[in-house]
Amino acid sequence: MSFADFLEVMHLQTRAEDLPTEVIKAFQAADISHNGTIPARQLAHMLVHWGEQLSSKEVEQIFREANVSLNGYVKYEDFVKIACAPVPDYY
Repeated sequence: MSFADFLEVMHLQTRAEDLPTEVIKAFQAADISHNGTIPARQLAHMLVHWGEQLSSKEVEQIFREANVSLNGYVKYEDFVKIACAPVPDYY
């Protein structure tokens, strides 16, 4: 397989996946109150200890950009939209 073929396959695969929807479904599965929110502290814990394991500073930056307080609750659909938004290309 050539590199160009590989890029084509990866492009098709990423278009087939709907990451924001999959992440929201995962939050919904854990949302026992069915109110669309998660405690910010719980979200911070998940971001630090699961998956890519972000640093505390990275979580603080994400929360600051998403306007989230550690003492509050996060509407996870809104948070996922912000977290999955494309990063602007400033270069």
